[in-house]
Amino acid sequence: MKKIFWHTIIIANFYAILYFWFLHSGGYLKSGEPGDVYIAFGRLTGLLSAYLILIQLFLISRFSFLEKEYGFDRLNNLHKWIGLTLGFFIISHPVLLTIGYSQTNDRSFIGQFINFLSGWEGVFLATLAFIIIIITAIISIRKIRSKIPYEFWYFAHLPLYLAIIISFSHQINTGDLASGGALWYWFIINIITAGILIGYRFVKPAFLFFKHSFAVEKVVRENIGVYSVYITGKKMDSYKFSSGQYATLIFMQKNMWFHHPFSFSDSYNGKNLRFSIKMSGDFTSKIENIKTGINMLIRNSDKHKLFAIDKYWFQLQERDFWFLVIPLSVVQREDYSNIENRRTNYTNIMVDMDKKHLFEQSKIDNLMNMKKPYIGGNLKKIKFL
Repeated sequence: MKKIFWHTIIIANFYAILYFWFLHSGGYLKSGEPGDVYIAFGRLTGLLSAYLILIQLFLISRFSFLEKEYGFDRLNNLHKWIGLTLGFFIISHPVLLTIGYSQTNDRSFIGQFINFLSGWEGVFLATLAFIIIIITAIISIRKIRSKIPYEFWYFAHLPLYLAIIISFSHQINTGDLASGGALWYWFIINIITAGILIGYRFVKPAFLFFKHSFAVEKVVRENIGVYSVYITGKKMDSYKFSSGQYATLIFMQKNMWFHHPFSFSDSYNGKNLRFSIKMSGDFTSKIENIKTGINMLIRNSDKHKLFAIDKYWFQLQERDFWFLVIPLSVVQREDYSNIENRRTNYTNIMVDMDKKHLFEQSKIDNLMNMKKPYIGGNLKKIKFL
């Protein structure tokens, strides 16, 4: 029953757009003037492009009522296929209009396009939006997408929001949505879509974060390359979910400030959340790094000056060749430390090249139960320039 409701909404808006298009551009179809048919269908492809963009935003809004009905995977797959259709309409829109007006004004294709950019309100910004959308569509092609990091792909999508904003004036200042009921209708569906997107994509996650104060409880190695991350917090009994549902995680740690979807790997227990993550990329490969750093802090809470959450560099030092430039030209910026509960300045420690205290073997053995020096292993691998 609910699916019928959503299908009705989508189809009703589609017919509303067709109605406003025919109301304002129907005359072009009947005029018989050269180029008018191209202009009419150029306007239609523009309207459908704008409408499909709103649908795309709606699909990725994480709107709970929609996700419960269709599921995240299905919505994500639909988002991909609509994107391909959207690319066709977005490219057709300026091409058809340029052909149509070039015939009407007896200009060349290039001359008419330059006239659009220089003399038509909102067209220059719309062209910038067009370029952003096309570039994003290109890097989303499967063969290209598979060769780039997820983080790059994710951040490359963020300019799309700017493209949508700067193209809005073009939508309402020219064409079939410039006045009357069509203008009011377009404002309403854009405001509703933006409200749902902001509310469920940004406001709701922020509210849940501050309500529950989510934090990593522990990281458990399940198998080779597979780790389970346990997350706890306040009022966990009120955070309801089902095993297999998706959640988007951002770990508040350097180099991990990225938005990644993972599924719950355990059912609701009112105490914690569990996500089982396979090491398959740059982001997921850092999960063990969290485990190492947290364990060191828990086991040696009074030694917070020696340990931090980021311990991945230990492993890098053991297996890679390192080159140290002397004298140092870059040091860690002075800032507030949540671990030490004070402002910290490690400039003196970082520029102290002797670091004799780090070579006290007995002290290191007691702290880390390791036989190798604190700096990470074989000193023969460290080369000084």
